[in-house]
Amino acid sequence: MQSFRYSQNRGKHTSRYRQRKQGMTLVEVILALAIFAMAAITLSQSFISGMNIMLMLQAPSKTDWEQNFVLNEVLLAANEDTLEKGDKFMTFQSGEVEWKGEIEKTSIPDLFMLDATVEQLSSVNRNELPPTFRRFLFRPTWTTEQADRTEALEEFQKTLLDERSKMSHYP
Repeated sequence: MQSFRYSQNRGKHTSRYRQRKQGMTLVEVILALAIFAMAAITLSQSFISGMNIMLMLQAPSKTDWEQNFVLNEVLLAANEDTLEKGDKFMTFQSGEVEWKGEIEKTSIPDLFMLDATVEQLSSVNRNELPPTFRRFLFRPTWTTEQADRTEALEEFQKTLLDERSKMSHYP
C-alpha cells in the first residue's frame, strides 16, 4: 500500500507542475514581443528603402528634362517645312542645340511619325542628349487642311472595308 501512496503523491505533484506550466510567463511574452518587434522593424525598413529606390529610379533625370525641352521646341514648329529645316536654340544644361526633323505619314490618318536629330553645338556636359529620337504625332497643328484630312479618312475607311471583306471569306 505504501507504494500506491507514493505513486498517488507523485501523480499529484506532476499535475500541479503541469497546471503551473500551462501558460507563458511574463518574461517569455516580453521576449516574444521583442523578437517580433525587431523582425517587424527590419521588414518595414527594407520595404521603405525599396520604395525610396523605386521613386528615385522613376524620377526624371536632367537628360529627360532636356530631351522633353527639345521635343517641345520641335513641336512648336509652325509647319512641316520649318520642322524639316530645323532650328537652333539654347537649353539649360546642354548649351546650344541644333535640331532637324523628318516627318513620315503613317497608314493611320492624322498620325505622323517624327524622327528628330539633335546635335549639341556647345556644351559643358557634351553627349547628355540622345542624338535621335522618334515620336508619333497625332493631329499636329500644321495639319489643319480639311481637304487632305477628309481624303485620308476616306482612303483609310476604304482600306478597312477591304480588309473586312477579305476576312469574311474565311470560315
